[in-house]
Amino acid sequence: MSGRMALGLVMRRLRSVRRLEPPRSARQRAGRCCPELSLLLRLTVLDLPARQAPRAPRIGVLVQQQDTVIFDDHASHAHMHRGSLPRATELTASLAATVTGVSAGSSSTRLIVLRGNSGSGKSSVAAEIRARYGRGIALVGQDNLRRVVLHERDVPGGANIGLIDTVTRYALCEFHVVVEGILRAAHYGPMLEALHRDHQSVARFYYLDVPLEETLRRHANRPQATEFGEADMRAWYRERDLLPGGIEQIIPAASSLEDTVRLVMLEAGLVGNSLQPATQP
Repeated sequence: MSGRMALGLVMRRLRSVRRLEPPRSARQRAGRCCPELSLLLRLTVLDLPARQAPRAPRIGVLVQQQDTVIFDDHASHAHMHRGSLPRATELTASLAATVTGVSAGSSSTRLIVLRGNSGSGKSSVAAEIRARYGRGIALVGQDNLRRVVLHERDVPGGANIGLIDTVTRYALCEFHVVVEGILRAAHYGPMLEALHRDHQSVARFYYLDVPLEETLRRHANRPQATEFGEADMRAWYRERDLLPGGIEQIIPAASSLEDTVRLVMLEAGLVGNSLQPATQP
């Protein structure tokens, strides 16, 4: 079945399917902050009969104004049924496009993005920022959404790219947001650039530039050392994998955790609570 035929089948059956919507309070908050994002939260789910595909996939139909996208949320690593529905990379780009190009957040929220290789200190900086600032700041971790929530490999067009984008935009309606992860420019660049462009207030992007040998030294003392080793770290390493457009500030390896945290909080304007090391959770 061609992608056009599958899309036609979905559209013919839209009137008879069951709609699954988030709680009304969530839709209202999203609608106040960004009407386009509230449309994203309206998700229709249906099952195609087994005779129309190799198996009966669960198809999500995401409708925003006149645009419709379809995806199979059962397929491994977000791959589509080959020869029938659009490829995963094309689909994820379409999903991301439904929430980019519109304003994000509010004039009072701050967006911070921390990128760098594994072992560069991104998670430590993000955790310390939240510990010092207190409530009112959301952490959007790439590893949590990709590895834990979706259990997905880091591939071009991965489903986690759109999920990171959507979670960040939703949280920015009411919270300051720190996004952290390796977030390779080749995979996540367009999504991050759109966030930088669309956010209505202060957006600060940082790249923690740490040499490979230093990341290996740091990794040896991390809990993750039992999950992956030096060979993985070397394979993942990208030297100065910067986003285009010069939107990132480079933080060198010589910058201590204290210096980095203070710099980021001051430049983002997150001084409402405290710049001192946190003493309580």
